[in-house]
Amino acid sequence: QTLWDVDFLTFSSTEIWIPDIIAYEHIEDQATNTDAQVYPSGLVLKSTPKKTKIGCPMNLIAFPFDTQECTFTVGSWSRHGNQ
Repeated sequence: QTLWDVDFLTFSSTEIWIPDIIAYEHIEDQATNTDAQVYPSGLVLKSTPKKTKIGCPMNLIAFPFDTQECTFTVGSWSRHGNQ
């Protein structure tokens, strides 16, 4: 809390850096642009509703008694783990 009794400031996503988190195996990715709340401690809160379609190969040999498993990787689109 600040001298002016403000708990947090609100910024548009275009005004601050937001990580570009994505499922690498995505076919389609839709996100709703939402604002970010920045707290005096430096904490940034941004919750983005996201709809993602991911392709998953199907194995239907045991159909209709089959079990499918689909794995995917989530990470930054423009940065790697060492950045």
